Amino acid sequence: MMAIDRLLARHAQKANTSDTPRISKSMVAREAGHSRTTLYKYPKVLERLKSFEATAKSSKQNEIMSLRQEIAKLKQETGTARDLMAAMLLQMREMERQTASRIRQAVRMTQAEGSDT
Repeated sequence: MMAIDRLLARHAQKANTSDTPRISKSMVAREAGHSRTTLYKYPKVLERLKSFEATAKSSKQNEIMSLRQEIAKLKQETGTARDLMAAMLLQMREMERQTASRIRQAVRMTQAEGSDT
């Protein structure tokens, strides 16, 4: 149990915990200075390790569910942004058409005024 506590507190004396965020049977056995099979003589230790595994599994499932919700939200926002961009493109094309029409009209008026004189 003290080996588990040291691993949780990140004060391991024998096991390398820097690269692994979870606690395994091998790590506990190494930290306790025993073989992994010796752990099976201590059911309380095994039960405590199982509770850590269950907690880690449920937190991973919660994270996955949260990420899926975020992906769905981002897909919806992307669709909305595409719709807005399409509407703006249509407005821009209509403005270009109106501008070209006004330019042609102004040119005709200028030419008509020039031919009157």
